Amino acid sequence: MKHFLCKTGLVVGVLLGLLSSSVRADLWGLSIDPYGYGIPVTDYNRVFRFDNDGNKLANDIGFNSAGLSSPTGIVVGPDGTIYVSSGGTGSILYYDGQTGLPLPSAQTGGPAGLFAFLGTAAPAQLAIGPDGNLYVSEYFGSSVRVYDVHPGPNFGQQLANAATGLTSAGGLAFTADGDLLVGDGFVMAPGQTAQIVRVHNGVQTTFTPNVSSPSSLFMMDDDSVLVADLVSNYILHFAADGSPLAPFASIPPAVGPPTYSNFPSDIKLDPDGNLVISVLGATSPPDDRGALLRYDLNGNLLETVVSGIEPIGGIDWTTSAATLAGDYDGNGSIGAGDYVRWRASFGRRVARGNGADGDANGLVDARDYVLWRKAAGISAGSALESSAVPEPATLVLAIVGFVAGVAIRSRRK
Repeated sequence: MKHFLCKTGLVVGVLLGLLSSSVRADLWGLSIDPYGYGIPVTDYNRVFRFDNDGNKLANDIGFNSAGLSSPTGIVVGPDGTIYVSSGGTGSILYYDGQTGLPLPSAQTGGPAGLFAFLGTAAPAQLAIGPDGNLYVSEYFGSSVRVYDVHPGPNFGQQLANAATGLTSAGGLAFTADGDLLVGDGFVMAPGQTAQIVRVHNGVQTTFTPNVSSPSSLFMMDDDSVLVADLVSNYILHFAADGSPLAPFASIPPAVGPPTYSNFPSDIKLDPDGNLVISVLGATSPPDDRGALLRYDLNGNLLETVVSGIEPIGGIDWTTSAATLAGDYDGNGSIGAGDYVRWRASFGRRVARGNGADGDANGLVDARDYVLWRKAAGISAGSALESSAVPEPATLVLAIVGFVAGVAIRSRRK
């Protein structure tokens, strides 16, 4: 018994240590050459694949894959498909989220990887709406287009525009009640005023915050909005009614004349429910300053995930096969450690299909527990079956009970 308790204590210690550990997942980041410094061609016009620690992985979307040119936006669909704006060709390309390879054209007779061709407009940011369709803003264009990405005969077809009359559509986001927010305008362009456009039941209204280039928008749980302002050095914060709040975060390192920004480009949740912000950087080679930065939801810088890399534009996560199988701690097996991670993350929004989000809805909730319980073979009413989040002491007892139960069943066998 003493030997068993020692082993149990070791297991519990290891499992509790998982509370602060990060789960490796695939983050895809656009690499661009916005300043014309002549980065070697294989280092831009591609989509790098990173793990959660900022290490580049194999099987990314290679240079010029499917004709990719000047990528400006990226989003991962519910089925794991990666959609990328190819601004230089006026098209939206799409790729397999596991292999990074182009998919068969969604347009009759089109080349592999072509999802849609915008003609004279250049696609900018991409987002999946509450209706499951793909929303596309137009770089220095007047509209937000909508495309059907549901499986079936209408896949790839353009639907009615979601917004019109814009000057330079950029960041896209959706409020909790389904309103579309669009970052519009680029103050460095003659005659433009940067603003946020809200579309409610087809009616457009605007508010004009002190923002220069709203390249990316992110909705907080309270329906306030974060704005990655490309040509300032801040992530700005606005209340749901558009009134300004204190700046959410500044982008290190501090910059001054003649460069006033490190060019923050996109904001996404990570598998732990923190924020990853991509940065183009103030310069390109030989002084690379592209980076990925991690912040908590209060705007505190947690870490520089990686720096000194190529300019990184839009980012998004593919779903984790381990998470979808119930392996929430990513250790290659399904057991009590996954339960610990689920409890630690309960109620958080996270990168969809990552961390403990087993049903890939972007929220760690009771359904993710049910998925894990079935995968682990745990019956309802066991020591781990509980409708309330326990205190730490109760959590330890639950884990001990689970481990003890496994040991007893093993001895009986």
